[in-house]
Amino acid sequence: MRRTFTLHSGFAAGLSAVVLSFVALTWLPGPSPVDGTGWAVPVILLAFLVLGTAVVPMAGTGSNARSRWSVFLRLPGRVKAVPGLLIALGVAMIIINAAGGEGALESPTAEGGRYFSYDQSTSPRVKVELSRSQYEAVIESQQRMMLAIAGLMSASAAGVVLAGGELRRQDDAVG
Repeated sequence: MRRTFTLHSGFAAGLSAVVLSFVALTWLPGPSPVDGTGWAVPVILLAFLVLGTAVVPMAGTGSNARSRWSVFLRLPGRVKAVPGLLIALGVAMIIINAAGGEGALESPTAEGGRYFSYDQSTSPRVKVELSRSQYEAVIESQQRMMLAIAGLMSASAAGVVLAGGELRRQDDAVG
């Protein structure tokens, strides 16, 4: 496998590990490590970029999803374990966060010292007033979900790049 595939996969896996670590930190008591820092949106955009740069080269290999999956499964155990564990961790974090109590509340806002959110459990959506602690919990839940998805995308990119690198190596060996 070429070094570029290894570096790209390593970067994607590293980004995933860092982002999922921050997701885990949001469950600890105390202030969230991502509150008010403004870095969450650039990280999410970077995850989209990393996933895009992983998927686009796969289109040029002429392989289908089944062959890419079988190539990924033939990779050495430790190599495929890293993206596999990160993907499993990301999915688990998304499920745990979705099962939490703030799942029905979205779009929290602060207006004149009062806190509001839209309740998705009713039809039509109703704007409800929240306590400050509920407001902060809804914000943390939304940040957690966004970052967990970004971590999952980056972990998926790591796996896609590894499979793509192996396919490219096989193509180079044949032709």
